[in-house]
Amino acid sequence: MHRYLLFCLLVTGLFTTAETLRHPIAFNEGLPGWWTNSKLFAVASGEHGMELVITGDQEQEKGYQRLIGLIKDIPAEQLTGQTWNVSFQALIPKLTGAVKVSLRQIGADDKSVTYNTIRLRQFDQATTWQTFSLDCNMLPKTVKIGIYITADFLAPDDQVRIRQFVLTKQ
Repeated sequence: MHRYLLFCLLVTGLFTTAETLRHPIAFNEGLPGWWTNSKLFAVASGEHGMELVITGDQEQEKGYQRLIGLIKDIPAEQLTGQTWNVSFQALIPKLTGAVKVSLRQIGADDKSVTYNTIRLRQFDQATTWQTFSLDCNMLPKTVKIGIYITADFLAPDDQVRIRQFVLTKQ
């Protein structure tokens, strides 16, 4: 009986630990807490919660449309020298331009240390949801991180939807 209870406590502890190391990234109506220089980014309700919707450029704005969010609630000691995984699902029915999802590593001086980037391009088009994932080794100078989503040269009928965006400490 004691062994069973000990096993249950260990398993519960593992799940609790794993849960505290997952950091979901939320997209809410109006994108509060995010900075953007474009109207190409919006939020819509989906079957698994809110989704980020990146639509084509009806007015033919070109290049470098950005959505930026700073992740404020992960302490520096959980970042410095650690490995984090960035993962999300994307639905890409049409894409002639490019969408980049980057994790920006930031030093104590608020300057960029490095970027880890997943690029979505024309050959990633699909009518079903796909999972994208990237392991990011945090450099010793990294004390905070930000998420940068950049849309470049989207055609009027391009569309990318992103959901279930999660950072997980490895």
